[in-house]
Parts: sequence; C-alpha cells; structure tokens
Amino acid sequence: MSQEIADWIAYIKAHPDTWKQEHTDFINAQFDKAYAFIEKIGAEPDGVDRLCTMYGITNKNLIEELRAKFANTSSHESM
Repeated sequence: MSQEIADWIAYIKAHPDTWKQEHTDFINAQFDKAYAFIEKIGAEPDGVDRLCTMYGITNKNLIEELRAKFANTSSHESM
C-alpha cells in the first residue's frame, strides 16, 4: 500500500465527521477548474479546434454547437 493511501486512511479515521465534506469540496473544485479551462480555451482563436483535438471530438453537430457557444466570447470574459 502506498504511503498516500495509508495517510488518507489515517485522516479519515481521525476526522470521521468532516472528511466527506472536505473531499466533496476538493472534487467539486477539480470540476470547476476543468470547466474554467474549457471555457478559457474555447474562447481563444482556434480554441474550438484545440478542444476538439484534445478531447477527440469528431461529431460535426457537436463541433458546430461548440463554435456557436464560443462565437461571442473572448478569453477575458470567461475569467
């Protein structure tokens, strides 16, 4: 077992009433950062093309939806 897992188990046992909310907050923050990244990249010139390449998006309808979504935004508006 890795030391990180052992430390996490010890933390859970030491904080039985608070660890779940702290973990939920951490996971939600990860999603928020991912969404902010997508918004920032999508608003840049050629951002939709970059997103499609990064995520392997080939569906033409989805690509057009993304282009429409980011058509009126700039990278300054999303941050």
